Amino acid sequence: MHDVHWQITAVHRLCPHGAVLSQTYGGTSEDGFDASWSDIALFEVRDGMLTRVEIHPDDNLVAALAQFDELRPEGLDKAGDS
Repeated sequence: MHDVHWQITAVHRLCPHGAVLSQTYGGTSEDGFDASWSDIALFEVRDGMLTRVEIHPDDNLVAALAQFDELRPEGLDKAGDS
């Protein structure tokens, strides 16, 4: 695929233990076909390292946020503050 691009379109959660983002991708195939798609990505960080990535359909934000909240370390509120 040529001319590939990626863009974060929204940040739904961002805290020390990870993030939930809406993102889009796009590009042009070698045959000239234009493609684009979007999804929701959940990232989990532990000890400064990326430990988990989950991709959810872009119409499943509520489930992605619920999953992210379940991964929250003990002692942190939903904003990630202790």
